[in-house]
Amino acid sequence: MPASEYFETLTETAFSATPAQLDATIAQARAAVARDRRTLSPPVAALLDERLRQIADAREGLNRADLAIASIEAFRLVVSATSTAGGVPLEVSLLDYAGFRYGADLKAPVVRWDDAAQAADFAAEQWALISARVSDQALRSRFGAAVAAMAASARNRDAAGAALAGATELDLVDELETFFAHG
Repeated sequence: MPASEYFETLTETAFSATPAQLDATIAQARAAVARDRRTLSPPVAALLDERLRQIADAREGLNRADLAIASIEAFRLVVSATSTAGGVPLEVSLLDYAGFRYGADLKAPVVRWDDAAQAADFAAEQWALISARVSDQALRSRFGAAVAAMAASARNRDAAGAALAGATELDLVDELETFFAHG
């Protein structure tokens, strides 16, 4: 698997996995980075090394929120630096990133509302870049509504609304991936 997949898994499981499971996923991510390092520019590799240090520090302190954030930032670096396969635009992967970051902010011991709002704004920016390419009107409408709900819920500090909007956005990212892969 590409390194991005391990970082996505680590982000998804940061709040629920046992320490041993976290260690196993971190080891897999490190091995994938070592394997794929030659495809990264030196500045990106250096940034990725910093994210790996942040992941290690968060794991050592079992700070699950920081672990999830460092992992999703590593995901963002990797997907931004590598070409997308199957015709799926980079923006779709970045929408995935935004949804996972938003979710991590919501699950932190103290909800990180300002960061969640920034993740929602980033999602809106990415959506604006590709929404016109989505010919499925229902999907386009649902995705736009989910991104708007993320922003509104973060602004209003509505935990239940934010959780629903974030989960909906991530589900719809999967539909976008399918749309573009088979489009």
